[in-house]
Amino acid sequence: MAFHPENEAYAQLVIHPSPMAFLNFPILLFCFLPEAALIQISKKFSILIFWMENIFYLLIFLVFEVVLIPFVYLKMLVVIPWATLGLFTSIFYEIFWFIGGIVLLIFMALRDVYHFMWILSMHDGCLEN
Repeated sequence: MAFHPENEAYAQLVIHPSPMAFLNFPILLFCFLPEAALIQISKKFSILIFWMENIFYLLIFLVFEVVLIPFVYLKMLVVIPWATLGLFTSIFYEIFWFIGGIVLLIFMALRDVYHFMWILSMHDGCLEN
């Protein structure tokens, strides 16, 4: 019964696939501890594995956002005059976008990555947070 996936103390030893199974070795070092302590160590270990898996998603998401910046910047240079009413308003917004558009897009990309990381950090679910 020790290696049953529903056993909280030893669940981390059996739920990871074989390439990740070698990372379970630190848990084996703590098997002599009481079950309550092993449950806490197992929970912390599962969070560690979770972040090791998702750090690649964060990096890929950041690269995706950075690759989109020049395309969005150029598209907005075309859309702003088309979407705004009035000559002076169009010129003002176009100058504003030409000067500050890159900074704004970088800020928005970093904010998107921050929100993605914040959502991933809700380990107990969205309802609790």
